[in-house]
Amino acid sequence: MVVPYFNAPIYLQNKTQIGKVDEILGPINEVFFTVKMNEGMLASSFKKDDKVYIGGDKLLPIERFLPKPKAPAGEKSESTGPAP
Repeated sequence: MVVPYFNAPIYLQNKTQIGKVDEILGPINEVFFTVKMNEGMLASSFKKDDKVYIGGDKLLPIERFLPKPKAPAGEKSESTGPAP
């Protein structure tokens, strides 16, 4: 699962940019986003199941938003400990 960047461009299939990601919302396992339409684009011109596209380089893995697992007791992370 992935989450879009804020302000990531949103396109139609023909690569026409229609707007940018404005808000990201919903539960962590079902991400939704709103699109701020570009000037001249009307949201009313789209139907419920119309597909929109986003560049793969504008997506973050869901793991970036999940808590990191704690290290087992007795193990030190690389960033702790005395300086060499």
